[in-house]
This record gives sequence, structure tokens and C-alpha cells, in this order.
Amino acid sequence: MTLTPVETPFGPGEVFILKGHVRHLSLPDRVLDGIPVSVSVHDLGDMDGPAGAELSDGVTAALSLATPWLDRFEADHRIALDHLSQAGFPPDIPIVRATWQLTVAAPNKCRPEIKATHPLEISYFDGKSWVSIYLDADGNADMLLSRTQLDQIIASARVEAQRAVAAPLNHSVFGSFKPETLLTLKRKMLNGKRVAIDLYLPDTAIDRLASGDLDPFVPLVERLTELAPAVRTAALSCKADWLADLLDPLNAHLHPKLLKTFPKAQSDGIGDEAFLNSLWISRISLAPFGSGPSDADPCATWDLHALPKKADNTIFAVKTAPDGTVLSAALES
Repeated sequence: MTLTPVETPFGPGEVFILKGHVRHLSLPDRVLDGIPVSVSVHDLGDMDGPAGAELSDGVTAALSLATPWLDRFEADHRIALDHLSQAGFPPDIPIVRATWQLTVAAPNKCRPEIKATHPLEISYFDGKSWVSIYLDADGNADMLLSRTQLDQIIASARVEAQRAVAAPLNHSVFGSFKPETLLTLKRKMLNGKRVAIDLYLPDTAIDRLASGDLDPFVPLVERLTELAPAVRTAALSCKADWLADLLDPLNAHLHPKLLKTFPKAQSDGIGDEAFLNSLWISRISLAPFGSGPSDADPCATWDLHALPKKADNTIFAVKTAPDGTVLSAALES
């Protein structure tokens, strides 16, 4: 796919071209009530692409179809915003940005109910979720969301707004941060590799985290070098399953990468010592409230790899107590 700049009556634009055909046309952004709005005309697959920077017949045709809609741009946004308000979207939740997409071709096979009757889709983004309003040529608006879905979006937006103004937490070891579902608190060097120390929180726990909840993990971070050998040893329990999967004929494309690190893996397997020496740790996720709905006990999950980065997406996930005591090991990808 290539991008070709074009001049239009509405200002500089770009056409997206695939195999010589225009797919969609991007027009200059507009601003409505302080909201930046990206504007584009979509699904132009049957139209020819432009020659150089000149407007082709396809782009001209697209503009011809789009012009009546562009002329009523502000009016359509008023209709869409009013529909959003009537549906119950609160006025105090700010809209960060919006997109305006006009479909001028046949209905989408996946969503014919939209494009058959609603050529214009206006989507509003509040920083967490998109909400789309669909308009037909007569200005009739529709929102293909259930009441439950909209309520969830509103609730999520309120939580995000509250978190945005919340004061950061401060910890003597892990620094200053605002809690999120997943964030990196710090990085430490271990055997010449950088290890990310992450914080994992269920969404329901973000607002109740206190800096003291991280205190039990301080010994783990301070004793990484001392604790790492036991964690690597725990990964041995997964070696046989990992190797059997990699050697499966279905994974033949991975064999060269495996043999580059373990040349005799196909004939002699991989010895424990060689396996342990190859293991490296990329990340340790601290979970003060557990690693999932069925596991609420504080723990840490160490991500280990036996092959170089990008050679294999398998992770030897070793779970430990906050102090580094090994609890279990499993394969993940």
C-alpha cells in the first residue's frame, strides 16, 4: 500500500493505493468545538488510482460523492452529538478526538446493516473507548450499542477521568508512579541483560493500591542475583514439553533457530546444564493482589526464555511468593 499526496478543494490530502486502486482518501482534519476530527472517504476499491500528484478520476468521483456530506459537516456532528447525549453520554466526559468516515461503495460484507443504510460513521473517543454514531443521507442517526455496552463505556470513562487527576504513589524502592493495569516500575541488570520489573493489577485493584502493598516485594528485587538460580531450576520441569513442541514437524520453521543454540537437540536432546545456562529473564511481574480471579494471593511471575529474543515466543513462567520462594512453573506463549 502506498500513500500519495493530492490537492483537493478542501486542502492537501492523501490517497491510499493498493495494487493500482484507490482504497480511501484522507482529507485535512477539521476542528469542531475544540475537538480535532480526522476526515476520510472509504471503500473506493473500484476506482482507479491517481497519476503522480494529480487528482485521478477516482479521487474526483470520491470528492463528488463526499462534497454534499462535507458541506453539512458541522450539522451532522451536531446531530451525532445530540444523539450521543440523548443516549445518556454525560456532557462532563470530554471528547478527546473524533473520526468522520464516509462510505461511498457497496455495503461491507461483515457489517451490511451499517453501510447499506448509514454511509457516514462519526466516532468519538474519550481517551479510553470509541463510540460510533451512524448517519444516513437524511440525517437520521443510529448507535449500534446496547444500553449495557454504553453504560460500561461511561463507567470506564469516569474511572479514567478520576485516575487522571489522582496523585501518584511514592515508594522508596519502586519510585513514583500512577497505578495502571500493567506498567514498568524499574529495570535492573541481571547477567548482562536488562530485566523489567513490572506491576500487574486487576482493574478492580488499581484504585485500592497503597505503596505499602509493594513492601513485601522489596527483598525479591534486592536479591535478584541470589534468587535467579532457583527460578531457573524451576523451569526445568517444563523443558521436556517445550522441546517436544519445538521439535514437532509442524514447527519445522523454528528448527534452525533451535539448532543454532542447541546443535544436538534433534539427536541428543538438551542436557539440563546446557538448558539452565541458556535461560535468561526478561521480566518480573509483581502482583500484590494475585495473578488472576482464582488467585488472589500476592505473587511474582518471572518470564524466562531459552532461546534468543524473537527466536521463540514461548515463555517459561515461574511463579514465586513475594520474597522469591518458587511456587510453580508453566509454559506460556
